[in-house]
Amino acid sequence: KSAQDSRATTLITKDSGSNKVMCQFCGWYLCQNCTKKSRPFPKSYVDPTTKRHIARGTICKYCDRKFFVKAMVDQLQG
Repeated sequence: KSAQDSRATTLITKDSGSNKVMCQFCGWYLCQNCTKKSRPFPKSYVDPTTKRHIARGTICKYCDRKFFVKAMVDQLQG
């Protein structure tokens, strides 16, 4: 079963109940269990006093995995 197939099974349409949350990285509407994390946007401003990103967005577990894999590949190549 591909990742895209498993993602489609957790997708919630806009017309379903209030249990939907939109991933701000891919735009898919997913259940609350699949979108528990938030992540800074890649090009967001970093506050110099706290050293933290100002803009954060709700991210689904699939997009979070993509960022994790990209960071690991960059680390191995780097």
